[in-house]
Amino acid sequence: MATKYVKEKKVDTMSLLYVDEHVSCCNFAAAYKNGFKYFQLAKGQDMILPDNKFNRILFVLAGEATLRVDSIEYAVTKEEISFLKLHEQYKVTAVTDIDIIVNYFEQTIDLCAAFSMDKLLSYVDSEQTKTPTLKPNPMLETFLTSLVFYLGSGANCKYLHEVKQKELFFIFRFFYTKEALAAFFTPVICNNFDFKKAVLDNYRKIGSVKELAVICNCSMTSFLRQFKATFNEQPLAWLQDQRLQAVTKMLSKQSIPFCQIIDEFGFSAPSHFTVFCKKHLGMTPTQYRKYATEQAEEAGTK
Repeated sequence: MATKYVKEKKVDTMSLLYVDEHVSCCNFAAAYKNGFKYFQLAKGQDMILPDNKFNRILFVLAGEATLRVDSIEYAVTKEEISFLKLHEQYKVTAVTDIDIIVNYFEQTIDLCAAFSMDKLLSYVDSEQTKTPTLKPNPMLETFLTSLVFYLGSGANCKYLHEVKQKELFFIFRFFYTKEALAAFFTPVICNNFDFKKAVLDNYRKIGSVKELAVICNCSMTSFLRQFKATFNEQPLAWLQDQRLQAVTKMLSKQSIPFCQIIDEFGFSAPSHFTVFCKKHLGMTPTQYRKYATEQAEEAGTK
């Protein structure tokens, strides 16, 4: 029998003074993509962990359980944090009374502003097959204690989840080695790498963002979210910039005929190509090639 979301715990008088204000806010218990849920299971209870459309991190706070995915079953305790892969269904069975927190996140989250998941790719073991785990540390335990207090007190605002999500990933970045993080986040890193590679391999061949989403096997909503998370830019602006840079580079080479550029970048006709160049470069393809040649010659004489 699946457990229900933990009931609100008692809070102090000061918190109670403001509870109506929080509950009536549109952000209270609002749907969130990145957040936390707190579950309590009695000995012998089991549950299917929702939602397999998200990446999930399982934290055992107290007790012991078994975790089953497909035909594989293994023990989980507070001694290890488990990464639960996207699209896979996991079943938790309580061996003893157990408290757990599940963190849900849909897309790659940068570990900090200066360090993205992509930078861990060189540390990834592509042969890894077991469910990734990570050892807790004192800072993470302190974080979980505060999170239990928030969730148990009924603090279920989307802004709380956003702040705590950032804090969690900062702890990962600051207190764990790159090797440990790469092993733990291998499913996310590889998924993100595959998405990025699909975009870079195909962006020249498409005429719209929608076409690229189809090639990447994503719904439009999912594609927009994943693109922003991967490239830190909106896809239309990124595509226009990449296309302009590539066209400009090819126009600068006398040996490349205009028809090749038109064909490679999917311009419907020479007139379409001319309109594109006038809009973004302020001159026709012929004028820009002459200008680029003159600039190159001038630079060569200096």
